[in-house]
Amino acid sequence: MRQAAAYATAQLGGGIFFQVAALLMMPFMTNTLAIPAALAGLAVFIPKLWVMICDPLMGTWSDRVTSVRRGRRPFVLWGGLGTAAGIVAVFVVPGIASPTLLAIYITLAYALGSTAYSAFSVPYLTMGSEITSVSHERTTVMAWRQAFNYGAIMLANTAPLLVERLGGGRTGYADMALILAPICALAIVISWWGVRGVGSRPAVSRSDVNLLARIRAAFGNRAFSQLFRSYCLQFIAIGAAGAAFAYYVVYHVGGDFVILTKLASVMIVGGILAQFGWVRVARRFGKLLAYRFCVFGMAVTQVVYLTLGRGDIAAAFVINFFVGAFASSLLVMAWSMLMDVIVRDEEESGLQRGGVLSGIWSAGEKASAAIGALATGLILQLFDFQVSTEGFIPQSATAHLGIRLVMGVVAPGILLLSLLFLRNFPIGKPLELRQAAE
Repeated sequence: MRQAAAYATAQLGGGIFFQVAALLMMPFMTNTLAIPAALAGLAVFIPKLWVMICDPLMGTWSDRVTSVRRGRRPFVLWGGLGTAAGIVAVFVVPGIASPTLLAIYITLAYALGSTAYSAFSVPYLTMGSEITSVSHERTTVMAWRQAFNYGAIMLANTAPLLVERLGGGRTGYADMALILAPICALAIVISWWGVRGVGSRPAVSRSDVNLLARIRAAFGNRAFSQLFRSYCLQFIAIGAAGAAFAYYVVYHVGGDFVILTKLASVMIVGGILAQFGWVRVARRFGKLLAYRFCVFGMAVTQVVYLTLGRGDIAAAFVINFFVGAFASSLLVMAWSMLMDVIVRDEEESGLQRGGVLSGIWSAGEKASAAIGALATGLILQLFDFQVSTEGFIPQSATAHLGIRLVMGVVAPGILLLSLLFLRNFPIGKPLELRQAAE
């Protein structure tokens, strides 16, 4: 239990970078720096193209240099501290007037922060398969991780309020980053210290096979391939809805940054209350069934966003509670099933390549979220969304329609599509029960 909690603490640090960027990068660029929406979407998307290469490289590196005694802890420490610095780099911008040059700067800063995040997050994710050898215990570890991930979301959701209370504009965003970055760094250090003794599995040999061969082998793993494709589609939906959420709350429901923070907090409460219940469901009926139900439930709940009108803030709180409950458990089940896939792959292949599988997974997660954000930017521009330097200026009915379509049609449609890849998933309840019995 102590190591599970210590392991999960690092998610608080890394999650701050990921969540603040997902929540505020687009509004920061479009509504403070006057960067056109499509260009802002590219500033998020381009670094993710690099991450698609960087994450598997980091996974391969961690597989090759990780010692049995030290494990992947050095990656967690130094990559995590670089991630904290990345928060500052993205939101403390130079005094450049040109929106194009500002977009270039943020693209480069976000690329550097994302590289550090790769060095942290890929070995960190793989470490989750090394804490315990029991499948259902891995689900509990991932539930702890998600609990701390919601802590990161909670802190990230205070970011809009911090920006507003600190005066808004460039200064408000810069001061917000300077407050959250040290919290990120502290969480990383605490986790690094707390997981002493968690090393790699000594019984598994290492391979000098090149990265491309490892990637081909990973996608030759049927269970990993199906799970990866389904999860990527889910994160495209999550990325699209996340990028549109602030716009939806302000423009469609009629809230402000304070309401935005409260709505996000309700989503977190729903996730925390639900996830350990879903752990028990998975233990009894299998992770796969629980996973499918959570994806379907989240899609249906997202559609309900279409029914809200201006001023329906109370109803928005109810919807967000259930979105959080389903989204939290979706992530826990997906991560836990990935840990099972990694363990089984290493047992069957005799090679230590969990880092590569985690790297491909992490790259897909980040790139998919960026694709979702890019899609939101393109849809908003297509629907005549107007950028400004004066905050959330009034928008046309067409722009309002675009925001609603992202939240209530595009995102849930992609979630439902992802279920197709889980129709014949090869690892289900029988394997889990067999592992538990062993």
